[in-house]
Amino acid sequence: MRYVNCRQLFLTIVNSTLTLAGHNASRVASSVGRPNRAPKRRQRSEVRIDALDNFEERLAKTMQTPLATTMLAFYASTHPSPQWQGFLTALAEEFESELDHAQLRQLMARIGQRFADAHPLGQCETIDDLATALNANWARLDWGFVRLADESDHLSLTHLCAPLAAFGPGADTWATAFLEGAYRRWLETLGADALTLKQVRAAGHTELEFRLAR
Repeated sequence: MRYVNCRQLFLTIVNSTLTLAGHNASRVASSVGRPNRAPKRRQRSEVRIDALDNFEERLAKTMQTPLATTMLAFYASTHPSPQWQGFLTALAEEFESELDHAQLRQLMARIGQRFADAHPLGQCETIDDLATALNANWARLDWGFVRLADESDHLSLTHLCAPLAAFGPGADTWATAFLEGAYRRWLETLGADALTLKQVRAAGHTELEFRLAR
């Protein structure tokens, strides 16, 4: 069986929710490359940037809709291969029988750090470089994607579509430490070792936010 990838799901969510909100995505696509009516004709590249910026604003709202949440939850629960899901759920149950919550998070964070060491990012000069490198790693493994936002007092990393549901419904509170450990190690290698990365928000396994701050 061939499973839908995260990009396909993402585009489905965008088109479906924008349509329900009265903003069909085709209107955005059709506006790309078409100058607005104005006394002075603008360059095509300027119009394209404006259209994409507008699309990103709508997309940020789209990802917060109930439909988007439902679809992401469905993806997270069906994405893991049946070949591994039963094994990983049993493994998680055994972990939970032997370790407390804090120990489970420490274990998953160490696994995440080991994963990051095995998948280095390379040189990143800007936030855009970092986002590109991170998503290239996740895309190769079909492990979802991450959005970065440079806020005034922190760097926000929001990871979507991680297939952590394979560990079972009881693992919500500790399996996510895998991502925390991976992101912490990657950021440390880029010189952010004086800062602290913490998970601040979780919508099940489907949307996880981490913040890097002092």
